Amino acid sequence: MTNTSNVNPILLAIAGITLVLCSNAELPPGYKGKPFQDTVYTAGPQSIPGRVECAYYDLGGEGVDISYTKDFADFNHTNFVAPVTNQLYIGWTADGEWCNYTVNVKKAGDYRVIALYGNAANTIRFSINHKPAAECKLPLATGSMHKWNKAEIGTITFPEDGLQLLTFHYNSGNNFAYFEFEPVAKP
Repeated sequence: MTNTSNVNPILLAIAGITLVLCSNAELPPGYKGKPFQDTVYTAGPQSIPGRVECAYYDLGGEGVDISYTKDFADFNHTNFVAPVTNQLYIGWTADGEWCNYTVNVKKAGDYRVIALYGNAANTIRFSINHKPAAECKLPLATGSMHKWNKAEIGTITFPEDGLQLLTFHYNSGNNFAYFEFEPVAKP
């Protein structure tokens, strides 16, 4: 028997039999954050698979510093991977900081995590619905907060589809633009 206390049940009646389908996760009880929205970004929860923009963190959580890529800081030298002009990112990171993201997971499963980041080869962590989910390593120290690299940093498993709370935990020493979540192909 499936425990349905933490999912949105979908009732389906077929030939007098009622089935409870439990495939949608929901946000942790009591979570009061709201998906990012402003006059430019109005799409609601970011989707997985897909790109999660770091600057579009949920409103109502910890405040972090945001900036954007610009000529005098990010494009006056060679990058390992060049970001787009005006790419938003979180920066001036400090030990123990975190950001919440309400994400809409379209399909449960394993995902590769690819990051666009600058500076230190630090370890970062993700949790899903307040449960540890992944520890990822930034593979290359770029030498500057404004010298960018894009690389696969690890994998994460989303056990259910639906709306979920993804929390990104990090320390000092980096700028973070986005994470791409790509499904891992089954052999």
